[in-house]
Amino acid sequence: MKISRRDFIKWMTASATVLGMGKVQLEQATYALETMEYTPVIWIQAAGCSGCTISFLNMVEKDSDGVPTVDEMLTEHIDLKYHSTLMAAAAKDAMEQANPEVQMIKNNYILIVEGAIPTAQEGIHCVIGEKNNQPWTALQAVKELAADAKHIIAIGTCAAFKGVAGAGSNATGVKSVEEVLGTSYKSKIVNLPGCPVHPYIIGETIVKLIAGIAMTKDSKNRPLGLYSEKKLHDKVDGKANCPLKDTQKTSKMGVCGNCFDNMGCKGKDDETRSTCYTRYWGIDWNNRKGCFGTGNMCIGCSSSNFPFSKIYN
Repeated sequence: MKISRRDFIKWMTASATVLGMGKVQLEQATYALETMEYTPVIWIQAAGCSGCTISFLNMVEKDSDGVPTVDEMLTEHIDLKYHSTLMAAAAKDAMEQANPEVQMIKNNYILIVEGAIPTAQEGIHCVIGEKNNQPWTALQAVKELAADAKHIIAIGTCAAFKGVAGAGSNATGVKSVEEVLGTSYKSKIVNLPGCPVHPYIIGETIVKLIAGIAMTKDSKNRPLGLYSEKKLHDKVDGKANCPLKDTQKTSKMGVCGNCFDNMGCKGKDDETRSTCYTRYWGIDWNNRKGCFGTGNMCIGCSSSNFPFSKIYN
């Protein structure tokens, strides 16, 4: 399936309110989409499970916010130069695709990092390829590619906050993208936590970066609107942010529509700022809206504290 730029602009106009764009932003986005070339993307996979890649590939239907499907994204909007799981090239040919100088895309590409970055022993615990006949570690790749990237997206909780890869004793010295790059890169970085991150959060972020739409971020570099300013259990306009918080509490799993507050729900964690339960992930709320819709509790996978050592009663 393909979508023309003209049709995409029509979609942008129709969904401007949903995307939170004013008239000026809409005009900027329309101009950018009319005149843009495909945006180069280099996607590095470090210490992770590829779950966020699978999530990205799940953008197979139109989101309620109008985000393109994955095939439209890949064929109409981005030029995915390098992705070790999705690309056909291998060995030397693949490494050339990850070289901004060879591709002539310096300062004009989006760097996406999936997975956390092992730093112990100079990062040797995560090798993604070879350069100059030497192992090229994820640590080296992130540092080198970040320097010439226009934007940097840390996809998933591992890339954003260390996540599962950095849990426990962390013998390989796993760090987040922001920890590796330092504060001088803060303005470039967009953190999209989630395990995995919701597919349409990935899609909408890419769309906005391509269109040049500024995204307001919170103190942890999460884009507001895609990640709630309020905790899941906070009150918003007199109602709990979580749609299940004020419902009957259940004492067993698999019950849709009831609160899991007594079952160890992580929605009360200070950094659980998810909006996944409000976004499209199927057809209807009753049995298709993320974890809640499967009769399960929120595990707080978008929290900077995930996976948790603190027990919530």
